[in-house]
Amino acid sequence: MKRISIFVAAVLFSLAAYGQDPRSGSWPEDAVMFEVIGQVKNPSPTTSTQYGYLSYINGLGTDQTFAPGAVQNETTAFFTFYNEARTLRVVNHGSLRIVIREGTSTIYYHDVPHGDLTTPNPDSFRDGFAVMTSTWRHQVILEPSSTHFFVTFSHTITSSNAIMIGADIVRLGKPGDQYLFSLVGGPDPAALVDGKFAGTAVAVGGRK
Repeated sequence: MKRISIFVAAVLFSLAAYGQDPRSGSWPEDAVMFEVIGQVKNPSPTTSTQYGYLSYINGLGTDQTFAPGAVQNETTAFFTFYNEARTLRVVNHGSLRIVIREGTSTIYYHDVPHGDLTTPNPDSFRDGFAVMTSTWRHQVILEPSSTHFFVTFSHTITSSNAIMIGADIVRLGKPGDQYLFSLVGGPDPAALVDGKFAGTAVAVGGRK
């Protein structure tokens, strides 16, 4: 099977010489790729947006994922994500509600982080440089009595772009690679969005 790839290659020449043909390593299958923190807003019964930041990337140090300073949150995160989705089906099953959606995801890199989950400002998570895109399908299992929810995404990477971080060239994945992304969420105490969540992405291989 193909591997989900991430590389941090030492720059031997200029970006012009090396940027178009970067060398890569890999995330082994079943390895954690990254972790996220974010929130969800459902503008209508048939649409949903999810956005936030990557709080950990396997293979990168905190100095490559967060701007310098004591706080490591959305306001200092270099990598953010933004998902757009449409709802395909909702099923009530006993005390559970099951929601099926399909959509797209983009991971961005920001030279000057400015994510805003508090106001909130969703566009602050998608105005950077797109480093990876994917298509996905997910199943939401919601417990209406507590409003807690559990979600499993199945992603297929559709594009990836190399970026410079300090003296390193970094690339997240390659087209055709696949990963599972699982998260747990709950209500927003401020009631500004439909839920807050955190989760983990795990490599599962790719298309043959």
